[in-house]
Amino acid sequence: MKTILVSGESGAGKTENCKILMRYLALTTSDATHVGEIEQRVLESNPILESFGNARTLRNDNSSRFGKFTEIQFETTGKIVGAKIETYLLEKSRVVHQNSGERNFHIFYQLCRNGKGFQEKFSLKDVDQYHFLNQSEVNSIEGRSDKDEFDDTMNAMTTMGINEREQESVLKIVASILHLGNLKFSADSRDASQVDPATGVALDHASALLQIDRTALATALCTRKIFAGGEYVTQALRKEQAGDARDALSKALYGRLFDWLVLRINASINKSGSFHFSSFLSHTPLLCC
Repeated sequence: MKTILVSGESGAGKTENCKILMRYLALTTSDATHVGEIEQRVLESNPILESFGNARTLRNDNSSRFGKFTEIQFETTGKIVGAKIETYLLEKSRVVHQNSGERNFHIFYQLCRNGKGFQEKFSLKDVDQYHFLNQSEVNSIEGRSDKDEFDDTMNAMTTMGINEREQESVLKIVASILHLGNLKFSADSRDASQVDPATGVALDHASALLQIDRTALATALCTRKIFAGGEYVTQALRKEQAGDARDALSKALYGRLFDWLVLRINASINKSGSFHFSSFLSHTPLLCC
């Protein structure tokens, strides 16, 4: 087994070097006239993982906010026949908060700016209208087009075999998280939380996209169930706790979505069998989860 370790501090170029290495391996092991189907799928994993796992930081416009281990599978002839990707430590906290000068994950901005009708379908507005996107004064990156990169992401999903219905479901979850972020909570006379009526529209959009009953979603965010005395008891949350519940739900949704995408990518590129393996590890510093 041979391994290439790509390491370095943020902004050192790990992401770009990994892409160059993957393209080199794909080109040098393919037919002289074209890149094969498996090799192309391996390459097309990059736009998806970058859109959903990369973000702008103070030191890097396209920083990987997760760790990745990629195993390339070769035949004895040297031809690539498959690959497997393992990811870890996705920085889910970025979904709900970014430091000044940074951005959320690229896909949120791509979706709001794609120009393909998703804005109307998902009731989306400009990026500065969303709490999960407007905490930093930076919502665009010089020299990068969120609209063009969205097209690359969707084309990569198609190459991976993710059909249009599944693609729309993925984007619905992304849009629902933006609407969840706009929920605010107020307290009643008993200091129990409730969704602020002024943000009821955001609740409507989020529940519709998640296909959850509006009242059930509000109740889940504003209360918790505890098991005591042999039975479940519903306890009201304070408005600050309801805000924490909203953030926890948003991070959990995004984390599960990212994991699902990695599983679908692996289903498309991983071929079982007895092969010689060459592994290639892209390691990022430990991140907050």
